[in-house]
Amino acid sequence: MEEKIITKFTVATGESIDNLMALGRELNEEQYSAFLKKDQLRQYVSNYFNEKYLIEEVNSLSNQWLIVYQNTKAIGYARLTSKGKHPLITTGKRTIRIAGFGILKEYTNELTLKSLFDKCLMVSKAYEMVWMNEHPSNTFLPFFKENGFRHLDENAVLDELPHSSVYLLKENVIQDTKK
Repeated sequence: MEEKIITKFTVATGESIDNLMALGRELNEEQYSAFLKKDQLRQYVSNYFNEKYLIEEVNSLSNQWLIVYQNTKAIGYARLTSKGKHPLITTGKRTIRIAGFGILKEYTNELTLKSLFDKCLMVSKAYEMVWMNEHPSNTFLPFFKENGFRHLDENAVLDELPHSSVYLLKENVIQDTKK
């Protein structure tokens, strides 16, 4: 059977919230267990990947959530948001942030990365800048850099996590449609 990869916007249904809770637990374990204490990681997941919090976040007008599927299995997600401590260069600009971008390790390949990333870029076309705040050892950093993001020389800290991070930025060329 051929594997079908598709990335979809999600709304706060029971199934999508269950998928986000499960993905949040597993992806955060994969991404952060090497440098966070178990109790810190457990507390972070408990705070930000519980049903009540996710329903509020998925319903928030500040966020758009995407889930990438292999056939019918949810294998990754991304959140596009106006929230977060912005890098200084974005001051006064129309910006959006790609937050929480992740795909389960066993499903990470060029096709799944491209599907989720392309949908993120589609959403961000109307913004002057797209930025990210990621852990320096994030395995997707080379992919982001190959696809137009550049590292900013500005100190950053992961949101709600006691660890350093890096800002990445992509500037969009917005076409003037009023001509």
